[in-house]
Amino acid sequence: MFTTLLLSLLLPSAHAASDIEFKTAGPVIITVDGEQAALTSKLKQRAGGLAPGAHVVKVSGVFGKTLYEAEIDLPDGTITQAEWSGRELKVLSTDWLPDEVDEDAVAVLDAPEPEPEPEPEPEPEPEELADVDPDTLPVPEIEPVEEVPLALPYEDHATALAPPSAPSAARTLTVQAQEGMRVEIVFEGQRMYVVVEDGGFAIEDPQGLKLALSGGS
Repeated sequence: MFTTLLLSLLLPSAHAASDIEFKTAGPVIITVDGEQAALTSKLKQRAGGLAPGAHVVKVSGVFGKTLYEAEIDLPDGTITQAEWSGRELKVLSTDWLPDEVDEDAVAVLDAPEPEPEPEPEPEPEPEELADVDPDTLPVPEIEPVEEVPLALPYEDHATALAPPSAPSAARTLTVQAQEGMRVEIVFEGQRMYVVVEDGGFAIEDPQGLKLALSGGS
């Protein structure tokens, strides 16, 4: 189906490119003169930079089936709003595109004026020194400095070495053991365990190896 949609609007010629924006009710593929429109949001597509005049708009499903085809006449320097409702393409409005703004000119206008440099403060004039008679100035008193010998006399003192202290007697820690008890002994980071089982003692290392001291197997 080929339908011709003519926008007969009395708009003056601006010699500028035109845009057309499509609003869709679902996911479809829209092409203008064979070029796919850009997806701007989930349900909006846009084709820009179009020359004024007639353009072929084609709506296809996601699997490529042609759903609608029409010809739209675009005035120059405008943006046209169209809507795909699922069965037909409706032209909602056509408005002028905003004039392009010279960014360099805006930057010059927005630039703040330079603040004037502060004037330097005048340097204070040096005060004139009054004439002073050196004979009238007070003379500070200088205290004598005691002489310090360059080297101190050496005195030979016999240093008695204290005899090494005898090691302290070993202390005994008594634990009342019961069947099934496990006693952990730690010395300088090393660990061992004394296990009471089967009516006797067994020594166990951290790897689980046991050495039975007495009692049944």
